[in-house]
Amino acid sequence: MSGKVLSIHYNRLRGDHDGWTLWVWNAVPGAEGFALEPSGSDAFGPVFLLDLEAAGLEGAAVGFLPRFKNWENKDAPDRILERALPGELWLVEGDPRLHAAPPPVSPELASALLD
Repeated sequence: MSGKVLSIHYNRLRGDHDGWTLWVWNAVPGAEGFALEPSGSDAFGPVFLLDLEAAGLEGAAVGFLPRFKNWENKDAPDRILERALPGELWLVEGDPRLHAAPPPVSPELASALLD
């Protein structure tokens, strides 16, 4: 792995991380995507290491979509990073934002219903 790595941390609010991968693609029309397996985990959840240089994505707009197994489920919406550079990102289940620092997470705020 080169020194140009983007670490992506992913949190599922209920802690059900098993079987989830990260679908990654160059966010240009017609680009192929690929699945990225977790490289490990931390207190936030699984950590995915994306070698930007090897993937040809350094400086590119890159899309991320957590998916369960072989598309049995997905955590939409797509998240797009406008310019991929080495560093760290944090994704939270159901949150369309890409966080530059670990956001607070709470399963009590996972959903609400007003009838």
